Amino acid sequence: MKLKPESQPVLDAALEAELLQQLRPIEPATARAQAMREALFRRIEMPADLDDFVTVHHDQGEWRRIAPRVLQKRLVEGPGVQAFLLRMESGSSLPAHDHPTAEECMVLEGEVWLGDVHCHAGDFHRAPRGKPHGALRTDAGCLLYVRTGGG
Repeated sequence: MKLKPESQPVLDAALEAELLQQLRPIEPATARAQAMREALFRRIEMPADLDDFVTVHHDQGEWRRIAPRVLQKRLVEGPGVQAFLLRMESGSSLPAHDHPTAEECMVLEGEVWLGDVHCHAGDFHRAPRGKPHGALRTDAGCLLYVRTGGG
């Protein structure tokens, strides 16, 4: 990804890496440490296989920021499958990428460009294993359901 001139890094990569290696770990606040611990135990308690029912209610799970103005909520992860919701705010994007496994996407709300393909609410898109597509981008924002071969 090429950076725009106004967002060129101030430090070169080698100096930045050296500075980051010199940073000392910071103990999280008690509340944050407890939240991290609870999230870890929730992940441990998820079924190792998916031979049973999995239900994630709308108010369950954790949205985490994976890029500027892009949030992900994992729904299920197990051997050979990963499913998540992806909320992209208006004007957001994700870079082009390859697919180590097939990836299925259903647009639940809004609109999104998946490379050169423009999809709207109700549209389905499948990217086969090994085939890249261009950047994901949205003008109005969207909510996507994504299922991959995953973990």
